[in-house]
This record gives sequence, structure tokens and C-alpha cells, in this order.
Amino acid sequence: MRAQVSIELMAIVTILLLMFVAFTFVYFERQTDLLDSRVSLEGERLCRLVRAEADSAFSAGSGYSGLFVLPDSLLGQSYNATLIPGESRVRFEWFNNHCEAILQSDAFGGILVKGENLVNNVDGFLFFNV
Repeated sequence: MRAQVSIELMAIVTILLLMFVAFTFVYFERQTDLLDSRVSLEGERLCRLVRAEADSAFSAGSGYSGLFVLPDSLLGQSYNATLIPGESRVRFEWFNNHCEAILQSDAFGGILVKGENLVNNVDGFLFFNV
């Protein structure tokens, strides 16, 4: 009788332990997906920010000068921000994703840096950090 109770107790504990392991796995998988989604949203937000700053500088005309800030990382993940003048685009790349935005102006140059960025409109040409 005692042996049967012991075996049943061990079976119940084993089942509970397996359920806990499965729950923990699913929980961490969802947390990882949530973090990836948040990083993607932040990357897309920064892409739109640069596009908005460039389009504002272009629309304002010659003499415009604006300052905007890009963070050091996307929620702890590194990223690259690139201006592509020949295609009138800005591109943000991070771990396993990217975002691109088309700019109104096709006359621009310079680089994007992490931290403060200055955009100037000089006779219709946009200069980034130059």
C-alpha cells in the first residue's frame, strides 16, 4: 500500500515538474518574441524620425537647421543607420531586421551618428552632420 502511494506521489510530482518546465519554456519564448517586436517598433520609429527630419528640412527650404537624437542602441541591441543618396532612402538595420524610408529630397549627403545629428538645408541640398 505504501509503495503504491509513493509511486503515485512521484508520478504527480513528475507531471507537475514537466508542466512547470513546459510553462517556463513557453514563457521565455514569448518574452523573446515580445522583445523582438519592441526592438522592431523602435527601429521603425527611428527610421520615420529621420525621414520626418529630412522631409522637414527639405520643405522648410534653404537656411533650415534642425537637431535630432538617435539612441546608442535599440533596447540594448546594436543597429546601423545609413543614408543612401543615390536611392533617396534612409536604412536602419538591426539584429535580424531592417527598415527603409524614402525621402522627399534626392539631394543629400553626410552620415547619421548615434547621439546628436544636425541636418542643414543649403540651397536645397541637405547636409547631415557636415
